[in-house]
Amino acid sequence: MFVGGTAVLFGAAYIAVSRDYRRNRPLLVCGTVLKYWAFAISLFGFLTSGVSLQVLLLFGVGNLIFAVLFTHYLLRPQAGG
Repeated sequence: MFVGGTAVLFGAAYIAVSRDYRRNRPLLVCGTVLKYWAFAISLFGFLTSGVSLQVLLLFGVGNLIFAVLFTHYLLRPQAGG
């Protein structure tokens, strides 16, 4: 329940960002940091043998891909000033 609720909450935050980027940019920054954190904890779990390679690839690398994409979006020059 918690994970599902968290996913819905972040989905709503990303929708808010898409509707008003300038006002809601901090939500995307927070989401990006948490994506990197999700990758880091899954990598740590894998390296300490507590997490399988499949979980690392699906959860960890999946979050890393989104973190990099969000970072690229955050760092791009904004159209219209």
